[in-house]
Formats: sequence, C-alpha cells, structure tokens
Amino acid sequence: MLRYCSIGLDDGYFAFEDKKIYGKTVLVGTITTVDRRILDVLISFITIDGLDAISQAMQMVEKAVSRYGPYLEVVFLDGVTYAGFNIIDPLRLHNMLNIPVIVVFRHELDLKKVLSALRAHFVDWKYRYKVIEQTYRASHKVRSPVRGVEVRITVIGVSVMNGVKLFFRYASIYPEPYCLRVADRIASSLGKTLHKYDESRRR
Repeated sequence: MLRYCSIGLDDGYFAFEDKKIYGKTVLVGTITTVDRRILDVLISFITIDGLDAISQAMQMVEKAVSRYGPYLEVVFLDGVTYAGFNIIDPLRLHNMLNIPVIVVFRHELDLKKVLSALRAHFVDWKYRYKVIEQTYRASHKVRSPVRGVEVRITVIGVSVMNGVKLFFRYASIYPEPYCLRVADRIASSLGKTLHKYDESRRR
C-alpha cells in the first residue's frame, strides 16, 4: 500500500583535487514515507561547480512523481548549492514539475562571502548569486521540536504555514526531514568511496 512520502536531494563528498581529475560527484535522491520507511534511492552524477544539478534534480523528481504520483507531497533540498556552486533553482524546479519545494538551510549564510567567492571564480556569478540570494532572503526561521534546533526554510508552491507543517511532518524525529538525512548519509558515503577508489587507481 502506497503512503505519503517526500524526496530529499543531497550531494556527495568531494576533495578539491577531484574537480581537476574527474570533475564529478554524486547526487542522491531519497524517497521516504512519513513514518520513515525508505521507498527508493535515486543516484546520479553532477559536475563540480557546473550547472547540471537542476537537470539531474528534475529527472529524479520526475521519476519519483511517475512512481508515487499524488502520494509524493514535497521535495526537500539541502540548500541550493550542490557540488560546490552547482545550482538547483527551487522556483524553476517547482514551476517545471508543479510540486511543492522546501529548501532547508541548516546554517546561516554570509551572503557577502558568497558573493565574493562567486565573483572571483565564475563568469556567470550574477545568475548563481541571484538564485542563492533570493532563496535565502525568502527563508523563515523555524525551531525544530527535536532538540530545539533552529533552521531556515524557504517554501515554494504552498503557503508558508503549510510548508512549515510539511517540514514538521517529515522532521518529527530528527532536526531535518528524514529523506534529507538519509540522502546525506548515502551521498557522503558514496562520494568518499569514489574518491578512495580514484586515489587507488592513480597510485
């Protein structure tokens, strides 16, 4: 029997030298139910500091929608920067797939430092910064009932009130939604494994 679920997207570990060697890391989408059952794990690769994270994210969410239909309630993003400064635009993701998107910022952003880093390394820094700034400035602070952890969330596609309810619905045991927690664990483990494998090949 199908149950209401959410999908969380997170990226894998990568070292600085990985960008020059193979330029990729993993993007993981994990689909979990409200009662924390893992239904599906989707894995893709995205370019470090590239601009392909949004297309890969769309493909993952499209697969999730095709498999779980109306039971898929929301997409959770761990911020909007993946694999360095590869951008997932949550508004574009929502507009293309017509599903609510909630961006979770687990740490405060220093937008001045972000802007400085983007200007120094990217010719398209204006686009990347615009997505980061607009998404972050639209965020609201919420205090998780789990250990009182405070995070920021940006809600797209539903009202802020309903977005907060969705957040708490899927973050009832951990400070972050369970799908994001699982995606983070899997992506980090895969990223480190791929890095070690590549290191051994270069020796």
